[in-house]
Amino acid sequence: MDSNGPQRINAGNGYETHNRFEQQKRSAKSPNQTLKEENPPMPTLSVFYGIVVTMYAEIGTSHHLPHIHAKYAEHEIAITLDGTILEGSLPEKKLRQLLVWIDLHYEELIGNWTLIQNGEPHQKIKPLT
Repeated sequence: MDSNGPQRINAGNGYETHNRFEQQKRSAKSPNQTLKEENPPMPTLSVFYGIVVTMYAEIGTSHHLPHIHAKYAEHEIAITLDGTILEGSLPEKKLRQLLVWIDLHYEELIGNWTLIQNGEPHQKIKPLT
């Protein structure tokens, strides 16, 4: 680091980094890497029955509608807040549980979508019990 303190570096994805090592890692990426790999980590909104629910800003991707991502074991899904599957799948029982959770927490999910798209911290949401 310089004696002037950390340097703010535009990381090229709408975020800045203070760490030169991070900047070097980003600049060493292959030009063939997808936008998904360059997005920041997804904040975890909730975890229930083995399902991990995340959401993040997806600038420059085909997912423009408010949506979440969910993982269960080796399964992954991207689903809008109205229940439309954008990609992936979950076992039927886990998909039903996720859809019930989305319905119960729709307003909180919309609120989180707005926060995250504006670069603000997300709010945790209660799990399905």
